[in-house]
Amino acid sequence: MKSRRVTILIPTRNRADTLHCTLKSCVSQNYDQLDILVSDNHSEDRTAEVVAAAADPRIRRVKTERRLGMSQNWEFALSHVDDGYVLTLGDDDALLPNAIRDIVRILEETDCEAIAWREAKYYWPGSVGGLRPNTLRLPLRSGWRVESATEWLTKVVGFQEPYTRLPSLYWGVLSRDAIRRATGGSLQFFHSLNPDLYSALSVTMAIDRFVWSERPYRLNGLSKHSTGVSFGAVETNKHSPREQFLNEGNHPFHPDYVLVPSSPVYVAEAYQQAREHVPGGMRNPEIPLELLTEHMMRDAAVSSEVVYGQVVEGVREMMRRGGQAADAVIAAHPFLNVKSTDSDLGLSLGHMTMKLDGDDFAVSDVHGAATLAYTIVRLFEGGYLSPRGIAQRALGALRRRVARLTQR
Repeated sequence: MKSRRVTILIPTRNRADTLHCTLKSCVSQNYDQLDILVSDNHSEDRTAEVVAAAADPRIRRVKTERRLGMSQNWEFALSHVDDGYVLTLGDDDALLPNAIRDIVRILEETDCEAIAWREAKYYWPGSVGGLRPNTLRLPLRSGWRVESATEWLTKVVGFQEPYTRLPSLYWGVLSRDAIRRATGGSLQFFHSLNPDLYSALSVTMAIDRFVWSERPYRLNGLSKHSTGVSFGAVETNKHSPREQFLNEGNHPFHPDYVLVPSSPVYVAEAYQQAREHVPGGMRNPEIPLELLTEHMMRDAAVSSEVVYGQVVEGVREMMRRGGQAADAVIAAHPFLNVKSTDSDLGLSLGHMTMKLDGDDFAVSDVHGAATLAYTIVRLFEGGYLSPRGIAQRALGALRRRVARLTQR
């Protein structure tokens, strides 16, 4: 019989200011077989006090003996889990209420070992990039289905679908058994400096199917601490999350690729590491260099000018190593300087996405945003925010308005 125990891993370092909100979202989960493990990566702030103040017996804090790279800290955290299901929560992220209960119910009903879901985001006050600060971006969708792991892995490494469509420790939940199969008996699981991506690609190689949920169960918090936000920023300094990430002894980037701020090359690097370390992984085809550089340039063309220049240099170097000229693929994708239009608030029926200002709902942190998101999801699933429901209420309001005007 499969263990129903769920372990939430929270790798953290010097982020007590956001960690307390993440812990609030965890201790509010109404699930009895829950462990919350805070992996403290040699923090020097109030992290220990924040964990103690949460005052919940399900929380356990373990501290590294020295400062580790991100993948090493994730590995350290994972080493404390023997069975059940596992997910990793960033220290500026939050779970939606009842998330764990609902996830386990779906996994047991489908007998699957992994689940992934559509991404929801919260931009903390003080964050940079993307939407304006204190903003919630929430997909309005529902339902789930079982997907073929092989089919979706092919789509992702062919750059037909985003990598977040695969189950990961970070944007999904995985069984400890599936993770163990992906290691082939080795004590080490992570073999890439991008542990979230590596977990998705490696475990997908080790399973046959997974659950895809249209409904999100967590908020991906983007704060001033976020490494991903820092990577996309035009200006960085030696104290930025990006520079700390690159200089803290992480796994070396695979020698076949050049580390530049480009999502396609991150996917290719983690995929190649998985091919080399997952049992039977080499049966999966390589990503053609021409396909990779094409998508690197497509993405770079609509990014910042600084990022574009870095990607161009990376493409030139990889093509040179492969004995190919890069001029054609670079010339086909000149820098476009496209401005983002993702800042508009409100409801987009075309994309079924809602973007809300937290100030309008007395929300100022990720835990409050997660509670708000859960309320909106429940309203949507009840039909109140469905396109039909919105149309019916709009038509009703129009009728009342017309009736008032005709009575004058």
